[in-house]
Amino acid sequence: MENPEHYEYRVQINPYLLNAELNVTFAGAARPRPRHKVGPAVYNYILIHSVDHGYGTFDGRGRSIV
Repeated sequence: MENPEHYEYRVQINPYLLNAELNVTFAGAARPRPRHKVGPAVYNYILIHSVDHGYGTFDGRGRSIV
């Protein structure tokens, strides 16, 4: 999938959503370009994000986490 904000971007959608309290909706991996930014935005899901290479700053609810 081509995305101008990323060098690489892969996502897989889960077609087997259950009527459950917790579902994995999608999963993916990306290598964002420098100064990549998302938001501000409000989503109707919780995103679990991990960084395995590089660094950045997460800003949310008036706080910054480096």
